[in-house]
Amino acid sequence: DAWLLRRHRFVELARSAGTVGLLICATGTSHGRALADRLEFLLRRGGRRVYRFVIGRVTPEKLGNFPDVDCFVSLASPEDFPFEARDFHVPIASPYEVEVALGAREWTGSYITDLEELLMDPLPAQPPAED
Repeated sequence: DAWLLRRHRFVELARSAGTVGLLICATGTSHGRALADRLEFLLRRGGRRVYRFVIGRVTPEKLGNFPDVDCFVSLASPEDFPFEARDFHVPIASPYEVEVALGAREWTGSYITDLEELLMDPLPAQPPAED
């Protein structure tokens, strides 16, 4: 599937990012804060710098104000996620892609967009061993 291949690229971009910005939707999803806490824990455990941004509509101009961020993670609901956005100069990964990048879950080809489903799985106790 071409879409899955395009999205897998974001796993690699998230894996190589040193500074990550978590985009918390101002309109809010019911799981936004819990997911932000989970991802921040994983990212910091993986040695990344993490910033949280509360933002309404995501635009290239708004994200361009943060040149130190290597990768953003949208915590918007699947309906509002910019999956097909191509105008951004910095990648916008999904929470699932970041968890795969950090070794918290496996890339199986079964893509998870449901934020509640992501939160149901327990985090691994130990960071994954480096290859």
